[in-house]
Amino acid sequence: MPEHLDLHGKREHLIRLLSTFSSRQRCQVMVVFDNRSERLLPSSRKSSFGLEIIFTRPGQEADQVIQQKIRRHAHPGDLVIVSSDNEIRYTAKDHGCQSLTSQDFLPRILSSERPGSSGALPSHISDKYDTDLSQEQLDYWKSLFEQDPPDEDS
Repeated sequence: MPEHLDLHGKREHLIRLLSTFSSRQRCQVMVVFDNRSERLLPSSRKSSFGLEIIFTRPGQEADQVIQQKIRRHAHPGDLVIVSSDNEIRYTAKDHGCQSLTSQDFLPRILSSERPGSSGALPSHISDKYDTDLSQEQLDYWKSLFEQDPPDEDS
C-alpha cells in the first residue's frame, strides 16, 4: 500500500482487499471501523461481493460492536473472527468462534488478490503457510494492524 494514503485511503484499500477475498472465497465478510468524527454518519453499507462495512456511532468503539455481534450471533461457532485485540479474541473463544490474528489473516487476503490463488482459510487455523510477500510488505502491514488509527481531524 502506498505510504501517502490517509486514513480514508487505507480503509478503502482494506475494503478492496476484503471484497476480493469474500468474492473469491464465496464467504460473507464484515469489517467494523471506528467512527471518530461526527462528520461521518453512522451507517452500514453492503457490496455485492458479500462484504458488509460498518461504521460505529461517534463515541462507540468498533471493538464493542464486534463483541456484540459475536454475542448475538445465532451460530457463533460458524464465525471466524480476525482481530489482534486480546479482549475480542477471548470473547470469540468464549462463544466457540474460530479466531485469527490480523497478522495471520493478512497473507490470506493478499494471496486472494493473485490470480489462481485460493487464499482459502484452512480447516485447521493454526496451519502455517508460505507467501511471496517481501519482509518490507509484511512489516508495513504488521505496523498498520498494530497502531491506533489517527483522529479524522488530524
